[in-house]
Amino acid sequence: MNEARVGRLVGAVKRALEMTDPGGGSFVAESQRGAEAREILSGALAEFWREAAVDHIVGEVYRRIAVHRLSPAEAVRTAFEGRTLEDETLIEAAVEIARVFNLRPDYVCLWAGLDRGLGGPQAIPRVRAGLENARAGSEGRYCAVVRLADFSRDPGGEKRRGGKDSGQEWYEDHLRGYFDGRSEGRIKVDVSTPYGLASSFIKGSFGALAREVGSGAVLSRMEIVCDDDPLLVEMIVKVMQEEGGASDAETLGVL
Repeated sequence: MNEARVGRLVGAVKRALEMTDPGGGSFVAESQRGAEAREILSGALAEFWREAAVDHIVGEVYRRIAVHRLSPAEAVRTAFEGRTLEDETLIEAAVEIARVFNLRPDYVCLWAGLDRGLGGPQAIPRVRAGLENARAGSEGRYCAVVRLADFSRDPGGEKRRGGKDSGQEWYEDHLRGYFDGRSEGRIKVDVSTPYGLASSFIKGSFGALAREVGSGAVLSRMEIVCDDDPLLVEMIVKVMQEEGGASDAETLGVL
């Protein structure tokens, strides 16, 4: 059993016991301390079992590869098969498998079936972000890493009705979900593509997002990068400012 994990649980139990130690306070104060103690214990137990579940899945993948000589694809598929764990636990397990076995996050998600079970497009970016954070030693830096090239190597125009791989399609199916109020972490968006981006695509995706959420709210959480054309990032920021309203310079920190 993982000693560090047990140690954290024991520490949480000690803190909870200290909080519930009778101190002669009022009934309301003691009730409040009791509620806080229960919350600490509940969170510690949930974390304990989540980490244990992740370790178990990773161990199962290792056993299938090392002992049963299965391919990584088959090992991951069978280790995840039939799992009814919470989404976050499965995401953490996929991140750890990608890190330990040096596998591509998109392959791990595909083999584990996470691309179907976690709302499709968001599973791979979340696992990719977790792996990037783990490798950089900056846990929690990104909640997702979104690559435009995964959507299309040759993005189209502004609207869906104008053809495939439009800016509207990418916005509605791949970007909007990160600004629906359920997530507050930072998002890294890589817009590098072999053929560049049309201004109409930028307006249909980033412009639409800025109109709905506000350019400041978007850029305070979004890091936009482009290996092929750094000036493209400036163009995207300009479009968002025009479409969603300009914000203070501090808010528009795009790396």
